[in-house]
Amino acid sequence: MAFQAEGYALSVSVSDTSGSISTLEYDLQAVDMATAETDATTIIGLLEDVTDSEVIGYSVRHKYFEDTIALPADAENAIKASVTVQLKDTSAKANFRIPAPKDAIFTSATGSGYNVVDTDNTEVQAYAGMFLSTAQATIARGQFIATLPTSVLAGKRVSVRSSNP
Repeated sequence: MAFQAEGYALSVSVSDTSGSISTLEYDLQAVDMATAETDATTIIGLLEDVTDSEVIGYSVRHKYFEDTIALPADAENAIKASVTVQLKDTSAKANFRIPAPKDAIFTSATGSGYNVVDTDNTEVQAYAGMFLSTAQATIARGQFIATLPTSVLAGKRVSVRSSNP
């Protein structure tokens, strides 16, 4: 696995009168992040000149691609592990999904546990840990999960619609 830099991209979200949000994607020609951010400001200004929608947010990102892809033998992104977690400082819960989950994160390889996520699994706990307030990401609109391991409440195997033939 070798990821290569591929340039920069801009995502701009706009909202209409009803609150419906559209997101536009732009591949940028910038050679560095400073130029990409300047270009983003220019593009947003040009967009505002031609749309009645309100720009409600944007992001500029560095893009990467895998240059040595080897497709997995038995992975299906339409199958997901859906995991429910307890949010920090509230009684509310949130959910995250893992595409093509490994069999090892379920309670058993067959029978009734085949579709039940093992909430004590080390890898599931580590993945959920990225949503702690001291970690790398947020969940549910900027919130964090409560403490581990107890914040990982439940999980199950689910199937979602696939657009592949």
